[in-house]
Amino acid sequence: MDNENNKKKIITRFAPTPSGFLHIGNIVAAMISYLYIKKNNGKWLLRIDDLDYHRCRQNYLEFTLKSLEKLGFEHNSKIYYQSHYNEDYKFYLNLLKQKNMLYGCDCTRPLIKQHSAQGEHGYVYSGFCKDKNITEKNSALRIKSPDKMWQFNDLILGTQQQNIKQDLGDFVIKRKDGIMAYLFTNVIDDYNMKITHSIKGADLLFSVATQQFLKQIFNFSSIKFAHFDLIKNNNNIKLSKSTSATGIDIKNPIKTLIQAYNLINNSNKILSADFDSVDDFWQYAILNY
Repeated sequence: MDNENNKKKIITRFAPTPSGFLHIGNIVAAMISYLYIKKNNGKWLLRIDDLDYHRCRQNYLEFTLKSLEKLGFEHNSKIYYQSHYNEDYKFYLNLLKQKNMLYGCDCTRPLIKQHSAQGEHGYVYSGFCKDKNITEKNSALRIKSPDKMWQFNDLILGTQQQNIKQDLGDFVIKRKDGIMAYLFTNVIDDYNMKITHSIKGADLLFSVATQQFLKQIFNFSSIKFAHFDLIKNNNNIKLSKSTSATGIDIKNPIKTLIQAYNLINNSNKILSADFDSVDDFWQYAILNY
């Protein structure tokens, strides 16, 4: 990503889910967006994606906040907790209902598999329930996706094209358990936080068209996107909580920071840990990234 020197303040965010301990892949993601913001004199905000009460735990949240503090990540505003914005999500959900853009879906996973084609990001939902007039109670709510091509410029990957209907089908807005879906809430959160740049891993590239679609419905301004390569383990599998990635060691924050920095800056690796403090590391990293 190139430096940007325009008048509009660049704002991005790091949005961990407290469903496990932070691992090095999380720190890499945080560092990429943090260094970009520091290079461009912008704002780096912290959002906690804590809607999924089945998975989120207080001890994971405390570890996340403590880790980021120990590692020297400084956010420029109060922490944004998704769980505090349920009324906002309900408001925009009702807008979609008023526009007759949603329908109930009671499909089980086996039924989705049976009636849907396999896509790159899972099964492409066929709209099996669209005309069944299923009530909202105990069912998911899906949005009627347009069959059109969406195009955008990724700051890292260049020009991208996506067709929601063909790539995902009618995607979920609200889950069966009543929890609002990420593809829906993320758009509202970015609007609330005045995000200008969304900097994420390449595994979320597929979601950009859904965001453009929803932004258009809600009349939200467009933002810029940048998707970076994922950090993978020795088996070429993405580091994640679901693949049992090891939590970071915050007893030695400089070592952890150097490990993350070297993973994203292969051409200019730090070969020694000759830093007196975390602040010294960040001064070096910001200057040399």
